[in-house]
Amino acid sequence: VSAASADLVRQRLERAAADIQSAAALFATWRFVETRSWRWATAMGAAIGVGLLAKYAMSYFGIGLALAALWSPDVRRALMTRAALVALATALAILAPNLLWNAGNNVATIEHTASNAAWSGAIGDPGAALAALLA
Repeated sequence: VSAASADLVRQRLERAAADIQSAAALFATWRFVETRSWRWATAMGAAIGVGLLAKYAMSYFGIGLALAALWSPDVRRALMTRAALVALATALAILAPNLLWNAGNNVATIEHTASNAAWSGAIGDPGAALAALLA
């Protein structure tokens, strides 16, 4: 198996893992909003935390959740409960080792992602970052 083939398989497996976690997070969030259950809050946090480990693009789920809270009073009320704090704490507990490793290694993951996306020079330079995003 060539290195290119192995890399393609790895990328597809990562994408599949992220898709599964996104679906799990969406389902757990829906159930949490419907029930306000601590169990579903924990499941939501776990799915988001593991999803963030699979792909940082899972952070868009948080943006979507914030938009849903603006749109839906039910979502807003659910996110204002103590159980929602359990979801947040669960996600952060799962993500913490990765964040700590990155903090101790000069945010190597962000630098690696930036180099893969040809954002060289964009880190720490808002003008270069904007140019890279618009390119």
